[in-house]
Amino acid sequence: MSAYNYTSLQEYPDPQNERDKVTRNKKPYIGLACLLLGLLTISMMILKISSDTKICENKLDLKISESNVNNPADVDINGLPVTTDSEILMTSSEDGGSPIITNYIYYEFEKNKENTGLQYDDNPNTFLLNGKEFRILSGSIHYFRVRPEYWRDRLRKLRAMGANTVETYIAWNLHEPLKDVYEFGDNNKDIDFVKFIKIAQEEDLFVIIRPGPYICAEWDFGGMPSYLLREPGIKLRSMDPKYLNRVRQYFNNLIPLLEPLQFIDGQGPIIMLGVENELAVLGPNVADKNYMRELVAMLRSNGIRSPLFTADDPSMGDSGSLIEDGVLYAANILYAGEELRKLSYMQPNKPLMVMEWWTGWFDTWAKNRHNTFPTNEYEMTLQSLLEYPVSLNLFMFHGGTSWGFYNGANIDKSLDKYTPDTTSYDYDAPLTEGGDYTAKYWITRKYFLQVAQNLNISHPTPPEVLPKMAYDNVELGQQLTWHNLVSQIPLEKIVVSPSLIPMEDLAVNNGTGQSFGYTLYRQPDWHIPTDQDAIMRIEGRVADIAIVMVNQERQTVPLSDVQDLNEFGFWKTENAELLLNITRPANNIDILVENTGRVNYWLNDDFKYSNIKKGLGTSFDNVVTVNNARPQKIWLIYALEFEQDWVNGLSKFESVTSERNLPSPTLFQAILTITTLDDLRDTYLDMQDWTRGVVFVNGFNLGRYSRLSPYQTLYLPAPLLHLGQNKISVFEHYRRAARLSFTDKPIVRNFQHRFSNND
Repeated sequence: MSAYNYTSLQEYPDPQNERDKVTRNKKPYIGLACLLLGLLTISMMILKISSDTKICENKLDLKISESNVNNPADVDINGLPVTTDSEILMTSSEDGGSPIITNYIYYEFEKNKENTGLQYDDNPNTFLLNGKEFRILSGSIHYFRVRPEYWRDRLRKLRAMGANTVETYIAWNLHEPLKDVYEFGDNNKDIDFVKFIKIAQEEDLFVIIRPGPYICAEWDFGGMPSYLLREPGIKLRSMDPKYLNRVRQYFNNLIPLLEPLQFIDGQGPIIMLGVENELAVLGPNVADKNYMRELVAMLRSNGIRSPLFTADDPSMGDSGSLIEDGVLYAANILYAGEELRKLSYMQPNKPLMVMEWWTGWFDTWAKNRHNTFPTNEYEMTLQSLLEYPVSLNLFMFHGGTSWGFYNGANIDKSLDKYTPDTTSYDYDAPLTEGGDYTAKYWITRKYFLQVAQNLNISHPTPPEVLPKMAYDNVELGQQLTWHNLVSQIPLEKIVVSPSLIPMEDLAVNNGTGQSFGYTLYRQPDWHIPTDQDAIMRIEGRVADIAIVMVNQERQTVPLSDVQDLNEFGFWKTENAELLLNITRPANNIDILVENTGRVNYWLNDDFKYSNIKKGLGTSFDNVVTVNNARPQKIWLIYALEFEQDWVNGLSKFESVTSERNLPSPTLFQAILTITTLDDLRDTYLDMQDWTRGVVFVNGFNLGRYSRLSPYQTLYLPAPLLHLGQNKISVFEHYRRAARLSFTDKPIVRNFQHRFSNND
């Protein structure tokens, strides 16, 4: 904790002024004024004129317009207020300095007494932490959406906002990437949640863990591994033994890592754990309380002594809760009022906890606008929640990024309303995707400090923001044609089949199937007469985007407008037909299908869609014909997963041609050279002139981009770069840009309130 600059809450008689501070060095005479006032204060103390604590604070105006608040691209985020050591003079009437009182010191259990941890039984007003009243002021940070090099920075900013707790999910599909193969950070340091939890404790934060097995979170399949879909007839999130046995095996590997990190045992920061998430939305006919009890038993048998909770929208009722078993029901809501009244009625003898207060909202590809929660409405709602009063978790405090292919999707009563989520998970949160402060941050800090002002707990000043950089444009040096790319897919990733098989059922990855990426269905020698029109038909729907190529020439339209989703090859169409350009009898037919993200959230009427598999095959009984005739030969099915080692090992690159409209998907490569440490900064890739695809930086899958996305940039954090040559690869489906461009701010277009009547 020594790296922090702490100051006692008693020294903040007016926390409002904290967010009114301007950027350091903007007014150079402020420091001198502060110093003179500090000397004057000391003189007054010596003369015993006053023993009051004094603070010198800047009171210069920071005017942020509503448009700037809502549009990160238009805000000079580095101009937002950051308090520095020189801006706060700590004094004391007795000894010239106040002791630093951390959360862990304040809530330390008394000697010779039992460490009771967090308690909520039979106390309708407040939680207790080691016997002291404790109001949870928390923020969500998903460790898997932030580079581990930045975990401490994000946690430190949360603590400096006045929070005392951080909440995070644990994503099952990250930690069991292959069936029966568990990864908890030994090899992949990006997902070492134990380290994340320990850093949170070092930064004076308690921790709330939500281990699933289902988490929602706008994460692929709600965090569940896709191999579950290989089990015929499996019923997810239920008492089905096929499902529960996999959960039990996962929990038996996961929970022992969390057990020694519990606060109640006097060692770790974990004060409370969640049981599943939002089960009530499935409705009372599907949600099974016995399933929830089974999960509780798994947690308890693995040593979890901390209190537990369930989380739901109170308007959905209590079918996903265990109120009758004494488990806390926490609310997932936007506004105070009716929802909290319902919760108080259902659960009158426990403190009110809002586990998810939505500080913004996530974005989807096809809506072409960034969802926001306006700052003035945010402030009014925050104030009403805190006055209610409730304990509160900001979902999200910092959204981060859904790296690679891990974004989720939603569905609304019909398959043509499937909406995949964007790579950016900025969420319009108090801290931006790139870790910069917003007006919401300073508003929240003001109210959080007011809530805690009667406690003798010290609070750190907000750390500096990390600088961003717009690198010079980089020319595209090489390209890898579709033919040369496919030729390098390993044999063990190729399946031969007389029929179409969805990616999850492919006999690859040691019985796990294919989870992410693209699946290529190839007919290498389909004989089609040339004396008549050739009409391809795909029975059923495609999951999710299909690019058809004849002899490496694309036949389907590029996805550059929302209306294109109604064309052949996209999820909105069913039993669609396509006129092929056939110039010879024997043809190589490729159907490349992109998995754009599995659904992560189902309402009760939509749960029947939870078992949909990706690619072509059994989910929609897909059959591919040309002029009503099936192919004469077997299918070659390729799992194109773009794993990091494979991307880094690709060869057969050629010089870039002048044609920007691509005959088939192509991988382009550019080199970003960084020569000094000062130039090793966060940046954003400007993808406005590209169409749709995915970007890799030194082999790391940065994520997808799309012309349809409200975000026209991809956040590129500095830890993914290094001194020397950095290889940036772009797999473009349709039309490339002339070069690779960078910016120091996100480019976000077509802002609109997320509660518009047009939604």
